[in-house]
Amino acid sequence: MTKNNTVTVPSAKLSPTIPRHNGEIVYLLVGNNVLNAVTLYEKLLKSDSPVLREALKLAHEERRNALAVRLLGSKLNLTISLPNDDHHIVQRWATWHNDHRAALDEEDQNLLSRMFLFGESIGGVDFCQAILKRMAARAKSGCISDAETVFMVYERTAAGSLIRQFLVDAWVARAPSSWLENTGDGVRHQEFNQQLILALARRCRGLSRWRDWLLGLSSLLICFLFVQLCLHWTGLGRIPPWPVRTISVQPEEVASLWSRIFPR
Repeated sequence: MTKNNTVTVPSAKLSPTIPRHNGEIVYLLVGNNVLNAVTLYEKLLKSDSPVLREALKLAHEERRNALAVRLLGSKLNLTISLPNDDHHIVQRWATWHNDHRAALDEEDQNLLSRMFLFGESIGGVDFCQAILKRMAARAKSGCISDAETVFMVYERTAAGSLIRQFLVDAWVARAPSSWLENTGDGVRHQEFNQQLILALARRCRGLSRWRDWLLGLSSLLICFLFVQLCLHWTGLGRIPPWPVRTISVQPEEVASLWSRIFPR
């Protein structure tokens, strides 16, 4: 099961040392907590999310058309509303732009999965890839997503999502046998069950091929050793000695040959 550890996440508000050419500060109004907006510089927001990039264009357009701007000349803040998202998740995403390690320093696979879902919903490819790497590192140490997290992911993603394939691979490689055997608990998603069964079947078939290959190689080795023993016992495998010819040369012949090569 996943571990639930509480970590302190740095504030998503950007450091004043960040250069001003990153543009204006954008205020993300998340959920019902409109008084505590998540802030991020305009350039950073546009670089990671095509969805929020389009929302930012609309925010600029709304601000240009605002009555207060036309009549009073006052400048309104750039705001984007995310009413269906979680404030803590969005703040992690904003923190990630300044400190990758702090934003992803998390052991709870459920929270990491929800962060991935948010990143996928806004088209944040780099953010999603970073989360999958973190989840893979946790999976190597035996911490993988439980059935409830898997169900939540499958309910909120479409077929072909990267996190779906990751969860299947993680279960095949690291899930306890009790998790794999308990298929009728009513919690596990039907699509996940189907993909898990197919992945386990492919793995068994691959192991079977390796086993057949090793058995075939062992059989060939045994046959080779048996033939060598038979040749040794019957004497057929012995190589006859190479015939040696002895050439006798007389001193006169050597002297004659020498005089031909080096005449005086």
